[in-house]
This record gives sequence, structure tokens and C-alpha cells, in this order.
Amino acid sequence: TIDPKTREEYVALLGRLHEVPRLDAETTRRARLHYYGALRLRPVPMRSFKLGYDVVFGGNNTGRTQVVLVRPADRRLLETEDLGRLVDWMATHHTSELLVHEFSKS
Repeated sequence: TIDPKTREEYVALLGRLHEVPRLDAETTRRARLHYYGALRLRPVPMRSFKLGYDVVFGGNNTGRTQVVLVRPADRRLLETEDLGRLVDWMATHHTSELLVHEFSKS
């Protein structure tokens, strides 16, 4: 990809976009797959909990993850649109990804 670092570089790139070589077929295919996975399928956003990260500097320079529940920690978590579906997917589904489109309400 071409990733301008500043707004000025971006504007300059747009001005010479007709000079940028076209992508080959394989690169175009991979770009379309990335778009489809990142923007169309989208992983399910998790809202029932928040992740906090603390980096502890010291003897072994390890990081520590803190999970903070947004809702009470009881069985109602299993009914949530995110965590409940995640648990159900882990327990019963055999697909490689948990994606929004699989659980959209029509």
C-alpha cells in the first residue's frame, strides 16, 4: 500500500494517482479479501467487558491484562449480544471465526 504520512503527502498522492501502477491480479484479490473480512464480516464488538493493560516494569518486564466487566458477573452475561454469543460459539459452533453477519437480526 501507499501510506502518506501527512495530509500534504496525501493530497500530492491524489494529484499523481494516475501515475501509480495498477495492482496485479493477486494483489487485487488479496485487497478484496481484506476488505470483505475487515469491513463486511467484522468481528463481533465486545461491550460487556473492557480490557485494561498494565505494563509492569521490573524484574521480568511482563505485562498484565485487567478485565473489567461492564455488567454484573452473573448468568445474565450469557444472554448478552457479545459475551453470550462468544460463549455459545465456543461451546457449540465449528466455524473458525465469530462474525457479526452470522448473528445479525433480520
